[in-house]
Amino acid sequence: MNKLSLPIPSTCPEPFAKLMEDCWSAEPHCRPSFSNILDQLTAIEESGFYEMPQDSFHSLQKGWKLEIEEMFDQLRAKEKELRSWEEELTRAAVQQKNHEELLRRREQELAEREIDILERELNIIIHQLCQEKPQVKK
Repeated sequence: MNKLSLPIPSTCPEPFAKLMEDCWSAEPHCRPSFSNILDQLTAIEESGFYEMPQDSFHSLQKGWKLEIEEMFDQLRAKEKELRSWEEELTRAAVQQKNHEELLRRREQELAEREIDILERELNIIIHQLCQEKPQVKK
């Protein structure tokens, strides 16, 4: 199944990472309700996470941003590689189609030639039969 969601940075605190994963679940019925989300955010707040010095949190955010940018760069590189493979496969399919058409025409030419040869042979046989007159013994 295709999963289209943002990457979660490796240094993201576990409670936030779990909450994001739950909210991004592919199965809508598995996603938390708004009241559940609020409860989880309240629990995170009460856990003392926000007691982290602001500078430390900002440095974490910068790290997250760099990590996400790096992931997107890798995805772009993979996308470019896939596009290249797709173009290569498209060219190969066109070549194969052209080759099949060439073989089909060649087969048709050979069939026409075979019919032409058979027609000539039949004409020769008919001509020989018409020239040979039976000799009647008297």
